[in-house]
Amino acid sequence: MKDYWLVFDAVYTPRRTRLLKEADAAGATTVGGVEMFLRQAIGQFNIFTGLEGTIFFFSLFTDVLCIIKPFLSFNSFFSC
Repeated sequence: MKDYWLVFDAVYTPRRTRLLKEADAAGATTVGGVEMFLRQAIGQFNIFTGLEGTIFFFSLFTDVLCIIKPFLSFNSFFSC
């Protein structure tokens, strides 16, 4: 890990994977799968609506998902 300054993990469940934890411990900058998930959602939103989505809006959306997760029937796809 010491040879890498940036480590990206596309896995978003769990949010902090073993790879990201080890990279953090080695001093690398890390990017998790939730970031990828949000950026893809923003891109899709922009294309399909013609509006400009923001990282703030989609981060807020994921926070709301975490609040209502216990009440969803598909609650295992997303880690809070």
